[in-house]
Amino acid sequence: MAVQVMVWRSGADPRQRPGRGATWIVPVVAMLLATLPAWLDLHLTLPSPWARELLTWTVSEAPKPVLVVEVQEEPAAVTQPLPLPLAIEPDLPELPKSSPRPQPSLAVVGVGLQGLVLRSEAGAGERIRLVDEGTDLRDLGDEQEVAGRYWKRVAHPDGPEGWVASDFLLSWDGVDRRARTVALSARTAGVEPTAARDRSWAQVPPEFRSITPDQLKDGQTLSSWEAYSACAPAATVAFSRAIGQDLTLDQAVNAARGVGWNPAVGMPGPRAELALLASLGITAHQRGESLDTIDWDRVITDVQAGIPVIVVTARHYYVAEAYDAETGRFDFGNSSAVLAAARKGRWFTPDEMTWLGFGSPFTTIHLGPGPQPSKHVQAMNLTD
Repeated sequence: MAVQVMVWRSGADPRQRPGRGATWIVPVVAMLLATLPAWLDLHLTLPSPWARELLTWTVSEAPKPVLVVEVQEEPAAVTQPLPLPLAIEPDLPELPKSSPRPQPSLAVVGVGLQGLVLRSEAGAGERIRLVDEGTDLRDLGDEQEVAGRYWKRVAHPDGPEGWVASDFLLSWDGVDRRARTVALSARTAGVEPTAARDRSWAQVPPEFRSITPDQLKDGQTLSSWEAYSACAPAATVAFSRAIGQDLTLDQAVNAARGVGWNPAVGMPGPRAELALLASLGITAHQRGESLDTIDWDRVITDVQAGIPVIVVTARHYYVAEAYDAETGRFDFGNSSAVLAAARKGRWFTPDEMTWLGFGSPFTTIHLGPGPQPSKHVQAMNLTD
């Protein structure tokens, strides 16, 4: 049973009339009518014109039973994928199998960390890039002779094409690297490369790098007197580095003693320098016997190919490492920077070299075997 509370809401009734004698009957009847619906569980609504309205609120109510409905889970329906229509592949013609890329036929040998210059034209063309030791190149078939040196047109693995000096190319199939290293040593130095030692000079940026050691600072065991006379051994180190060997200045000085070098007079002439190079397994040859007979075109050609050249004066051994065609100057690296008169300068023309106070150049020493005599001279030598 629901228990309800009843309250009266009063309001002004404009239709009030003056009271009569039986005024008590109205409240009694109203009370009976108000309580009767509560006992009979009835809901009555009084007419709106009445002045008083009876409002009821449900305070408590008996709990109603909760209906529990059991829900049975149905198994999930397994949907089968609809069969797709079979794709009909068109009959395509069989593509021809591409032939394997041919192996490079040439390898760069004997340039060491100096590198071999790739140029746009044979001889004095525009410098394209430096080709590292051991790089495989593709032979494009063209060859030219410029100033006594042969140049071959090749293609670099990265794409550029150009000309390189043929003296530092070795035919190769690109398979056995170890065998190629042995061939490299036999071709350039006659011996296997020495163990790697101090290569800090190679970490210098290319624009400041010099393959010629600083004869006044790089010797670890040399006295000051020996260092001042070590220009020829320093040039020997430059040639050694150019072909991939690793020779220290101290070792070059010790080897130079065996061919007549001493701190008092230095190297006794270019013939002794050739003997020193030969004792270290470095093939080289001399060109010219005076300033007028120096083949400067050959010097320029070698240097532009990335091959250093030793320029000999009466009192000093310079190493030409680069060439500027616009100014006609050679970059002599540390071989000139160590001289006080050079004021740490490196670029000089052949005429400007005399200003440094060590005499004029009278001969040059080049890497590689010298020019071979003609077949006629060889035949005459055989008959004598």
